[in-house]
Amino acid sequence: MPRWKLRVSRRWTAFAVLVGALMFAWIAMRPTLPTRVRMATGAPGSQYAAIALGIRPYLERRLGRPIDLVEVAGAGDASAAMLRAGEVELAILQARGMDVEGVRAVAPLYADVVHVVARKPKNSPSDYRPITSIQDLVGRKVALGPEGSGMRRTARRLLEHYQLHEGMLAPLAPCYFTEMRNDPSIDASIVTTGILDDDLDELLGTGEFTLVPIPDAEGMCLRTSGLAVFQIPYGLYAEGTVPTERTPTVSTAAFLAVAENAPAAWIKALLDALFVDVPPGQFPTLYDQARAREWRGAAYHPAVRDYHEPYRGLDVLANSMESLAAIKELLVAVGAGVYLLWQWRRRREVRERERDTQIQKNAIDAWLEETMRIEEKTLKISDPDELSVYLPMVSEIKLRALRELTGEHVRGDQLFSIFLQQCDNVISKLQRKREFYYRLATAQAKSNATLELAALAVRESAAATPVPPGP
Repeated sequence: MPRWKLRVSRRWTAFAVLVGALMFAWIAMRPTLPTRVRMATGAPGSQYAAIALGIRPYLERRLGRPIDLVEVAGAGDASAAMLRAGEVELAILQARGMDVEGVRAVAPLYADVVHVVARKPKNSPSDYRPITSIQDLVGRKVALGPEGSGMRRTARRLLEHYQLHEGMLAPLAPCYFTEMRNDPSIDASIVTTGILDDDLDELLGTGEFTLVPIPDAEGMCLRTSGLAVFQIPYGLYAEGTVPTERTPTVSTAAFLAVAENAPAAWIKALLDALFVDVPPGQFPTLYDQARAREWRGAAYHPAVRDYHEPYRGLDVLANSMESLAAIKELLVAVGAGVYLLWQWRRRREVRERERDTQIQKNAIDAWLEETMRIEEKTLKISDPDELSVYLPMVSEIKLRALRELTGEHVRGDQLFSIFLQQCDNVISKLQRKREFYYRLATAQAKSNATLELAALAVRESAAATPVPPGP
């Protein structure tokens, strides 16, 4: 073999060995997922456990690994510690639960709403002092949640806002709020959970408890990071009976979290599973990408920003392309292809969103017509008991709309506002009409009673008057 060919062969061999060594080192050093991924959730029956079970199939499909759910009593601090120690790869935590080193947020999942649940006085002794405000909790037994949980941490923040602390409450061992059903000595509980929590709905459905408002919720949110103002809709719980009016409160968020050293590829797969794979409407309270991108109350993994802002740093890329004149045309072609593919995918998502929006608008039209039919039926009804039958029907229609219509683009539509106003008008008319006929019936009954008494008096007077003798 000629010498020049031998030199060329040796150079290519050395180059191939170098490339192979670099590839081997990259593969060996990059973080990899275990054969089974572990996710820390809450206790059985909790909202954390329910949402983890619901999104698990979509996460498994993107990660290409089965996911084992690890139930953690109290979640919060324990789940964060397991993430840092590498005992789990994923966890669901409250926003404040991630204010620790080594834990990073991937995405907010849903609003964790603060519910102040109080026992009603009618189910207690006659000298029972009712709880109508946060200050009334002083000296009472209040369930704040398991020790180390995000629920207990949020309850303490609420007490601190009102210049209260646990020492000002009656002694009570840490417990879950459902213990209120079994222990009548517990006067109240501060519950931070999603608005569709089955345990909370079951507790309020007993009729023994009510919700206490937080009137200065807006001020508390301005003074405390990681909180947002929230209005609990009328009749959200207990089949439309609790609360009896819109109740102001605050909310935080439940987050999907990872360790801070998690690779960017995992983060993209998790975000695609949440914002692309999960069908709209399957989980009514789950945040979409727009709402998730706006939440600022957590320390995010660096790859999250790159996911939400894919064109960040495009100017640097343009400068690099200019310096690489030899391959500029190829890079432009590749970039154009990627952009066209992204545009196609975006148009498809827009079409799907528009289709879902139209379906929800058609539902609003149907509900609006139903309320109009109820209003027409009650125009000639003067029986207050019969009018009372139609009131819960209108409330149920409104409640269904609030539960099923989850998109912001639908709730912000004028048709939805007209529907809510129509429901409120019909409810108000029925209540006023029922009250009027109740009062009319009462007045008629009193009038009839007065006439009967007058007639009786006349008869008695006539009977008592002696008849003069004849001539």
